[in-house]
Amino acid sequence: MRYAEMLLLNAEAKIESNKIDNSVYEHLNAVRVRAGMPKVNEAVYSNQTKLRELVRREFRVEFAGEGRRRFDIIRWGIADVVMNGAVYGSLSKGSVNSQTGEVTFTNLTDRFFVENRIFTKGKNELWPIPQVVIDNSKGTLSQNPNY
Repeated sequence: MRYAEMLLLNAEAKIESNKIDNSVYEHLNAVRVRAGMPKVNEAVYSNQTKLRELVRREFRVEFAGEGRRRFDIIRWGIADVVMNGAVYGSLSKGSVNSQTGEVTFTNLTDRFFVENRIFTKGKNELWPIPQVVIDNSKGTLSQNPNY
């Protein structure tokens, strides 16, 4: 677990319990400032709804490419909205300027269809337990709901 995750989880917990105090902004700002981003505008993000949107975006950006977004979306209870529908991809090549660190993408292609994703609320929050594991548990485990 990274320090940024602890800060964001603490902010999220306070936002979700509607116990918003200065520590929420301090934790969000610690993550943002380290990444070279401006501090949170407290006048704009002054209520639970706006702060919820912000902390969810911060999770998305801070942990991009780390394979955890699915779990965040499920924890927030929005997977049936966010994870249903067509998924598209694109192909590109990137290069890094060794002097400046600037990344340039070339050969960008139009998007192409990858798959049609279906998330079933009440089922897909959990994965099925392999039958061999259930069998070896000698009756202590049962299959997750709807599998």
